[in-house]
Amino acid sequence: MTRALLIAAAYAALAFVVYGPSLGGDWVYDDHRFIARNDAIDLKNTVRFFHDPTTVDPEGNWEGIYRPLRSVSFAIDAALFDRNPVGYRIHALLSHAAAAFAVAVLLGRILRRRRVGWVLGALWLVLPVHVESVAWVTSRSDVECALASLVALIAWRSGRPWIGVGALVIALLMKEQAVVVPGIAFVLDVLVPPARRPVVAVRRAIVPAAVVIAYLGVRTVVLGDFGDQRDPWPGNLAATMTLGVLWYAMRIAAPVDFRFDWQMPSADGWGAAVTGHDVPIAPWLGAIVLVAVVASVFVARRSWRVGVAGVVWFGIALAPMLNLVPINILVAERFLYLPSVGALLAVGAIWCGVGVRARRVLLVALVCWGAYGASTTARFAGHFHTERALWNGVVAHSPSHYRGWVGIAKAHILAGDLDAGRAALRRAIALSGGRYGHLYYDLGRTYLLSGDHERAVPYLRDAVIRWRAEGRGRSDRRFVATLRQLAIAARNAGDRRQADTFDAWLAEALARP
Repeated sequence: MTRALLIAAAYAALAFVVYGPSLGGDWVYDDHRFIARNDAIDLKNTVRFFHDPTTVDPEGNWEGIYRPLRSVSFAIDAALFDRNPVGYRIHALLSHAAAAFAVAVLLGRILRRRRVGWVLGALWLVLPVHVESVAWVTSRSDVECALASLVALIAWRSGRPWIGVGALVIALLMKEQAVVVPGIAFVLDVLVPPARRPVVAVRRAIVPAAVVIAYLGVRTVVLGDFGDQRDPWPGNLAATMTLGVLWYAMRIAAPVDFRFDWQMPSADGWGAAVTGHDVPIAPWLGAIVLVAVVASVFVARRSWRVGVAGVVWFGIALAPMLNLVPINILVAERFLYLPSVGALLAVGAIWCGVGVRARRVLLVALVCWGAYGASTTARFAGHFHTERALWNGVVAHSPSHYRGWVGIAKAHILAGDLDAGRAALRRAIALSGGRYGHLYYDLGRTYLLSGDHERAVPYLRDAVIRWRAEGRGRSDRRFVATLRQLAIAARNAGDRRQADTFDAWLAEALARP
């Protein structure tokens, strides 16, 4: 017990060291709408969080998001720290350290090498792919969902099934990615010694699977439909999914640059969209990484089944990329928080299965990887200190990434520099091909802020045209409010025909959920 407490304290200290550059910073990106400007984040609304999706975002953009325990977590921080982001960030760091400890315990038990588990937990803690989940307050749901998921897996493997079920419920209510946990548990049951027969593993998975089905039913009732399908996967689904997995594998092995919130590109445009070059480097590197890991797993004969379980864990945990539970999935490193545990399980299996000489080589590689990961994590964490630092970091790597320019525009607007914000938004519209209504809406809002209603109207009209084509309905408050505003503006300008058009669109929107 004493040793475990010391290791937990060491993990917490390590988390504060590598994520220190993010502490003391301000709110960034979605922190503003989910926390800073969200008056619903209050413990008195705890019950509402579970049945009223409008508590997620006062601006009405909550489609596909049902994470009531994340709101409860934010409300607890609000009671303790008000709207001071420092307290929220410290909470995230402690949760990350706790998740690393859970990783160490689980992997140590699976590999039957406790010390190997402690080392793997420390490596997992400093992985640069976790910066987005830990340093960005909004993404706390990834951290605490994974923490509860790991507790569930530990409980099931320790013969405490009902504790596991309770932890699974907590994980699901924190974030929908926990739907994969019963699948991971089934794989561990079948492949990890003492392996169970598939029939027994299926029986053990029935209750967790029923919990997931019940959660999906509750989620559907609360949100009014199964989820938001506005951004389906482009191009060939199988090819794009394969390239996505390869990209994620490359990001774990070689996180050489800073990424944030990437839209999934099609298979045809993968090279330019992901690497910033015409040659699709990223998926090739990912393929090399996966082939090397799988080959090494089978070389490590004594523990190859555990290694296979780690590789399969990695794949199963990435299943939400398919948008099976629709959340407008992006290519974002926060989705690697739980899958990366499977990747390290495979690494641990290789360590335990090879000879002494190979272990020495692997030890040197892991030490170098860990040192690089810790320094890179500290560097990346600094990007989350302020809004401008975040998006400057994104655009510095990829000037053609339209989301980066949107972020820079919002940083300028928050600072009161509307002209610079408009210039950045126009660049974002050009880079995105003019597909997204929210870009036109944001540009129109900048003119409303300066009192220029006449110049705002064309951009707001372009926004609602795109939103209408997406099939948005009354649940999107911003869409409905903009239609009403445009109808009033058209009447005031004496354009009755245009006003009637907006009224018809408004009636159409109100008839849709």
